This record gives sequence, C-alpha cells and structure tokens, in this order.
Amino acid sequence: MNVKFTSILFLGLFIIFPLGVNAGPDGFMKEERNRSNVRDFYNHLYRIDNQKAGSFLSDDYIEHQISAAYKKEGLLSFASQRVESNPGHYAVIHRSIAQENMVFIHVEERLSSTVSVVRGELFRIDADGKIQEHWSVEQPAVEGDKHTNGFFSGSEVNRASKAGRIYGVKAMDSDARLFRTLDSSIIFKTRTDRYIQHNPWASNGPKGLQGFIEFMKSEKTVVKVEIKHVVAEGDYIVGLNYFKTMPAVDGFSEVIVFDIVRLTEDGKSDEHWDVIQELNGEPFSKVF
Repeated sequence: MNVKFTSILFLGLFIIFPLGVNAGPDGFMKEERNRSNVRDFYNHLYRIDNQKAGSFLSDDYIEHQISAAYKKEGLLSFASQRVESNPGHYAVIHRSIAQENMVFIHVEERLSSTVSVVRGELFRIDADGKIQEHWSVEQPAVEGDKHTNGFFSGSEVNRASKAGRIYGVKAMDSDARLFRTLDSSIIFKTRTDRYIQHNPWASNGPKGLQGFIEFMKSEKTVVKVEIKHVVAEGDYIVGLNYFKTMPAVDGFSEVIVFDIVRLTEDGKSDEHWDVIQELNGEPFSKVF
C-alpha cells in the first residue's frame, strides 16, 4: 500500500515559550528532513509487510497510540492488520506540519470506497532524524448534517503570515478559558463572523459553537481542559488537547483532541478542523 500525498502545509512548533523566531537555514533543513522521514515512515507503515517502518523509530521510542497498545510492535501490528483486513486500504496526508523537532500530519485513512477514518498524528524527532515519540487521534469520518465543508477541505497555510506565532498561544488559551468558564461571549471576541467549521456536528459561524457551549452551561457541566502541545506556523495553529466533562457529555466525556485552526492577521479564528477520540478508560499517562 502506498500513501498518497496532497499539498503540504508548513506549520509546527512544540511550544515551551512564546513563539516569534523563524528557523534559520540549518533549522529549516532539519525540519524538512524530519518531515521527509515522517512521510517515508508513514508510506512504509501501512503495508502488510511493514518491518522497514521500524527502522525509522529510535531505540527509546515512546508510543501513545491507543490502538497500538502503547508499543512500537503494537503500532506495526495494528497498521499491518489494518491493510490486510481492508484490501482497498490507502491513506492520504492532507496536511504536513513541521518545525524544530515536531511533525504533525492530518490524514485521511480509507478503509474502503465508503468507509474512512480521520487521523491526527504528532511525532517528535530526535537529533539523528529518528522518530522518538508518537501521539495519535483517530475518528470515524461520519458526515453530519450541519454543513458540507468536509473533514479535510479548506484553506492552505499562508507561510508569509506570522499570525500563528504571534497569536497561537493566546488563541489556545482563550479556547481553554471558553470551555472552563462556558462564557460564550469569548466566542464572538475570538472568531470571525464567517468562522468556517469542519467539525460535522457544528454549524458554520460563531453561533454553531455557541450552541454547544450553552448546552453544557444549561446542564451545569464542568469542563477540565489541558493543553498538551501546540504547534504553529504561518496563519495556522495545531493543539493536542485533553477535555473531560462532568457530568459526561455524550461523545465528549473524556477525549483526546487535535484542534487545527487558521487565524486571521489580527488573531481571530477563521477556520477549524478537529480530530476527537474518546479515551474510554485508557490511562491518561500513556495517552499523553
């Protein structure tokens, strides 16, 4: 099985302090090496005989994927069995996001002509270009009735923009505050009027998200939020986030989420994709 690649989006940065410094020539070359290694790894991963994919992984590799049982061997076995059980299997990388030692890919996994899975994959790369750590979120690509935007379509990154690095941390913090406080006024301060939504269960525009927030507020829901990783470049940001709702909200009780957001030049969220997976009792320490 060969992985198909669409246009590449350059984002990416593991944030441990506010962003704003562009990578120099050496940094850019390492990012491109890292991106290429992840792409090659993924191309070899989803095959019945995928042992070569293991050569891209470091000796101290750490696996966080639930369906891989948190093991290197588990990931190889999962991917091989996935292909063997689905003869028409293929994967499309719609977005590849790399900066410093982190690479994120937004993947469409086709199991058949009618069944597909949305995947978000985050990799940490060591100094030698080996994949050292991997986080994964998977979600059935079940279309809703709120819009026809699709899970993967939308704008490509504007690499000339600095909005992601200037406003990325603030934008993710604002969203965390929105869910912690359920103050829907935050939505209208941080989103554009058109706010394009690729989550199939939320309508376009700020009011689509407002409806979900107001529902949780009416149910007196308490939401725990943790931002685990944020990557940013151009006008895009990507966050790996943890949410827990009490009492549990159906489909959003305790979840790992990749949020992908395109920002305007003044830092407002203009377009949003996500990949959401319930933990279903899986250990927090292994998933993150």
